[in-house]
Amino acid sequence: MLKTKNCMNRIFGRLDFFRGSGTLYPMKTYFINSNRRSRLPIAVSFEEQMPKYQVAHRHDGYEIMFISSGYGWCAVNGVRMPLLAGDLFFMGMEDEHEFLLRAPGSYYNIMFRPELIPESDQESLRQAPFFRHFGKPEFTFQRKAVFPLRISGYLVEQFRQMYQESLNSHFALPLQLRSRLYHILVKIGEYSMLFGEARTTDREDIVGGRVVNHILNHCQERLSLAGLAKLTPYSPEYLGKIFHRQMGISFTEYLAYVRIEKARILLESPDWSLAEIAGKTGFFDAAHFTRTFRKVTGMLPRDFRRSLQQGGSRGDPADFPSRILP
Repeated sequence: MLKTKNCMNRIFGRLDFFRGSGTLYPMKTYFINSNRRSRLPIAVSFEEQMPKYQVAHRHDGYEIMFISSGYGWCAVNGVRMPLLAGDLFFMGMEDEHEFLLRAPGSYYNIMFRPELIPESDQESLRQAPFFRHFGKPEFTFQRKAVFPLRISGYLVEQFRQMYQESLNSHFALPLQLRSRLYHILVKIGEYSMLFGEARTTDREDIVGGRVVNHILNHCQERLSLAGLAKLTPYSPEYLGKIFHRQMGISFTEYLAYVRIEKARILLESPDWSLAEIAGKTGFFDAAHFTRTFRKVTGMLPRDFRRSLQQGGSRGDPADFPSRILP
């Protein structure tokens, strides 16, 4: 295998491998030049065709991934973490990552070369702990960022505008993209300092990912922290603290969010009654389902269904009033 890899490296340049199901596969690298729309080394994209699984890969530049809706998981350098609307990941060139985002879901992606930012401005960015070592060889992923509702809603709009700007071809496009990128980076740095840094160990990240996967696969069942703690080496109380530290919201809030996401999909079909949808999403009570749905979305289930029938949208989870973090 080593001889084969060395031979392929000589032919194709650097070629790394990741292990999946006990087998070695080539590590895919995404190149900014293949996706950029201007002369600048920057590429902006918006993805909403879900579910989407992205195999382990790297980029030839820095990458910002911002989840605007949906839920799933993301693994960075072998550590799996939950994905939720409002999460932001900032990866360096050596960071290996893969993810699964379930339907309905969407995310924004920005790839850029660090040298796009002048050294003096890089030094300013490095004052924010989230951008420690920015532009230096040792820069690497530290943690995902989770922001309060009003901040994540603001960032959604900034990413949306940048994506729309990237679709236009005119003489000022490079200037627009550079200016928008500067603004987004500054705001990420400011907000990450303002709302603190949630520190977790690798072991806690892995446990949190296992718990979230169980919630996603069994949300229609009766779930509790006491039951989930049996999947981990932690007590229910400590698991609750780990969960809140990683997700930015409590276990109860997250479970309600996941259940409402599934309910919104079922409401698209007129075949299911509210009582049936409540049972299929783990509420077991139509009244409880209606109260929770209204709290999370700001609408009654019947009004939400009516809006869909009239051509409305599912809405963006980043706008839900219950997604308010301390």
